Amino acid sequence: MHWQHLGEGLTDIRGQIEALKADNYQGTITLEAKCEPHLDEDFTASIGYLKSLL
Repeated sequence: MHWQHLGEGLTDIRGQIEALKADNYQGTITLEAKCEPHLDEDFTASIGYLKSLL
């Protein structure tokens, strides 16, 4: 498994967020930022991408 920032890997994050919006989801979204090695900007980059979809 190779860790990548949200939006850069194989997981369809955009599609998942669009499905939540289509269902009028109003709950919490949790982001697990796990990578090795961990760099401070990793979480910032991924949360920035997630926010751009919301």
